[in-house]
Amino acid sequence: MVCTHQSLITHYWSLFLTGGINVFSRVLRNKLTMWMLLGLVLWMVPNAASAWWDKNWQFREKITLDAGAAGITESQTEVPVLLRLHTGNFDFANAKEDGTDLRFIDADDKTPLKYHVELYSAAEEMALVWVKVPRLTTGSVQETVWMYWGNDLAADAQDQPNTFDGQQALVYHFDQSEGAPRDATAYQNHPGGFSGELGLPGLIGNGAILRGSGDQILVPYSSSLDFAEGLTFTTWIRLSEPQADAVLFAGSDEQRTLQVSIDGLQPYVQLSDGEQQSRIPMAGELTAGSWQQLAVTIDPSKRSVVLYLDGREAGNGKLALPLPKFAGEYQIGSLRDGSAALRGELDDFTLARAIRPAAWLAAAYQSQGPASQLVSYGEIVAGEGGSVSNLLIATVADNITADGWVVISLLFLLGAASVLLLVHKSYTFRIIQRENKQFMEVFSHVRDLDELYAQEDSYGNSPLYRIFREGVDDLRNWGEKHAHLENPRLSTKAFNIFKTVLENGYMEQNRRINGGLVLLTLAISGGPFLGLLGTVWGVMNTFAALAVAGEANIMAIAPGVASALATTVAGLVVAIPALFGYNYLASNVKIIAADLGLFVDQFSNMVNQEFGE
Repeated sequence: MVCTHQSLITHYWSLFLTGGINVFSRVLRNKLTMWMLLGLVLWMVPNAASAWWDKNWQFREKITLDAGAAGITESQTEVPVLLRLHTGNFDFANAKEDGTDLRFIDADDKTPLKYHVELYSAAEEMALVWVKVPRLTTGSVQETVWMYWGNDLAADAQDQPNTFDGQQALVYHFDQSEGAPRDATAYQNHPGGFSGELGLPGLIGNGAILRGSGDQILVPYSSSLDFAEGLTFTTWIRLSEPQADAVLFAGSDEQRTLQVSIDGLQPYVQLSDGEQQSRIPMAGELTAGSWQQLAVTIDPSKRSVVLYLDGREAGNGKLALPLPKFAGEYQIGSLRDGSAALRGELDDFTLARAIRPAAWLAAAYQSQGPASQLVSYGEIVAGEGGSVSNLLIATVADNITADGWVVISLLFLLGAASVLLLVHKSYTFRIIQRENKQFMEVFSHVRDLDELYAQEDSYGNSPLYRIFREGVDDLRNWGEKHAHLENPRLSTKAFNIFKTVLENGYMEQNRRINGGLVLLTLAISGGPFLGLLGTVWGVMNTFAALAVAGEANIMAIAPGVASALATTVAGLVVAIPALFGYNYLASNVKIIAADLGLFVDQFSNMVNQEFGE
């Protein structure tokens, strides 16, 4: 009969599965083997109950966000919260020098959160990190965020643009030490012109200083800076002296100009069209020499304006004129021609094309201020994982390709079957040797073969006893045929037949003892070759990827080669224990086989003496 290649593969695969199932079913019948297998599984499987986001990170800390304690009256979502890290709440010694191993995880300890670092100084042990918090819940409910660090192999995971929602159109942290400020949002609304000074201490890291005399920031108009649906302006400001109608923020079209300005120490919002003005002042003044947060929201449809100081409403009113259809450039620090110049310090200047709720602005003030009541830090906890070896293994596992996992899966099945067989055979051989010893002690002194024949319950696992029963059965059959004789004796022919029965029993028991060991030989010889197949396949894919990329460097080659070599390691991991196990079982097989051979000779000699001619 002609068999196709596919049919042969199917045939041998079915034999492999059938043999594995049979071995597994036999293992389950033995309680000791079941406990050994259970211990092996518990040792191999990680403890899923430990609530630790990733074992590659050595340390974590719970950060609690208490909106109720901060006086936030409405729940908010997707709020960028500032975390101020220092020696009192963070372990700089066990983090990377540049802080790129920082990770922030939601309360479920599964979902990574968007974040970016404004400042990180391991030498000064100080850091400023912005984290996009999914929700702030009012009342007695406290939201939590997990902060992880302590992974020397971690790559930088900052996502500055997505730390803010889509309504945030502009954010200037002023964290640059030279040049012009840069927009931190995804819209990249960088200044078109800047005259001022950066790199000096502000409220949040560095800030900007505008010294009057034309110092300003000009921001080109873009579609992302269209405030037709609403406008929210916020900034931290410190004034050392009263101002002469100095401009904080201004925008205009050909007919109208909108300004957020300061007269003396009193902020106000003004809208003018050249002929008339509409002005809404804040009910109060700024404090000279102190950092304060000023915020303004404008609803174009209602022409309503609300002013906030340090997260609280400090004035409101309605504009008599419609808002301009902004065009050209927005001005910060003075008008376009340099007039109405501001003399003061700014930090964290933002514009949003939406009307931020009062609770949102309160949350921003509470998280950014120097004495935050919103954020509190828990104890630093060290994890069980995080060793360099674990990190390397995890890195290799992350880079294994699909074809590599196929090879490793086959090796896992082969290795698991080998382990099951090794455990089962070891337990079985132990029982066989014990019952063989007990049987031989009784057999050497037995006078009545029928009495020993009936003790099947005591020696049911002994191959010596099985051979003994086959020999006794043959003697009984011979005795029944010659019962008419007065003193029947075994002829040479009958004795040879009896001895043949014993030898057949020996062969059958020897076959049963060696049964399944071929699986270990397959693991020994086939495991490394399967691993080599995965290695060659992986290296081939690596070179193919290099050909597509058109560039060769260690960072491009290393992951693919690591993935390829992982299959070789897997093959050796399967083959080496199988080799040791096979040699151990083979030595036991030789001992048992020798006992069987000696018993066949001893039993046949005894029968020849007792019943032979």
